[in-house]
Amino acid sequence: MIEVKSSEKAAHIERDAKAGLKQIEAKNYRNCEGLQGVRVLREYGIGCYHLKSHVEGQYLELDTQGCWEKKADPAR
Repeated sequence: MIEVKSSEKAAHIERDAKAGLKQIEAKNYRNCEGLQGVRVLREYGIGCYHLKSHVEGQYLELDTQGCWEKKADPAR
């Protein structure tokens, strides 16, 4: 999942990238019913200002109770 934020200042791109990640959770974008069959998620918040950008990411796995757990990304 990706949420992109357009920043008003270059100094705000990191803050806005983190806000993008928070929005994914707050607006329930990772609702299990809408993601049937998905067991792993990578979420990215991106803050952009002109040609500058900042990316924040997290890796989640679905547990046995149907809740998303943040884990260390095995690709790193």
